[in-house]
Amino acid sequence: MKLLSPLRTSAVSASLFAACLGALSPEARAQDFAVGAGGMIVNDIGHETALSSFARAGGYVFFEGVVDGSDVVLQARGSYFGLRGSKDENDVRGPELNVGAATVSVGYLVKQSWFTGGLYGGIGGYSVRPEDAAEGQPVLDRKQTVFGFHGAVVGIFRLARPWDARVERSGHIIKSQIDHKPVMVTGGVAYRF
Repeated sequence: MKLLSPLRTSAVSASLFAACLGALSPEARAQDFAVGAGGMIVNDIGHETALSSFARAGGYVFFEGVVDGSDVVLQARGSYFGLRGSKDENDVRGPELNVGAATVSVGYLVKQSWFTGGLYGGIGGYSVRPEDAAEGQPVLDRKQTVFGFHGAVVGIFRLARPWDARVERSGHIIKSQIDHKPVMVTGGVAYRF
């Protein structure tokens, strides 16, 4: 199976979001929408958790809608990021991994005068693809598309209408052959309409 490109991952995320939004009653459909993009640094918590261990990076795009009359937000996101390969019994690390993700989230936001904070969580599909192994390097992770879960804390800061900046810390549980649990610190911008 081919590695999901960021554009294809985004299309899958948008489709999942549209399906969730379409399931809502006409009275509950979102009235406030946003599109955005950002970057991230990534660490698999099976490894060290020091800031220097955030050795891989990635990016994401998203579409979200605030459910009318509430503090609930629905979001579809497409992400593309890297993870360190798994280690064998001799502590030798396998090839780096490329991950494409399409996720759908539900969040709860608390609005303040100059920022909004909140929590969100959801489900998604993750396409895990190891890079080519160097000679003598163990190959522990295999190519696969799997299911996973995620949760996050987000801070949203209004810049100038209709723009805002976002900072997030999220955790993912990727149910691949060898479980990966990446932690991400992300920053991005969004355009509201």
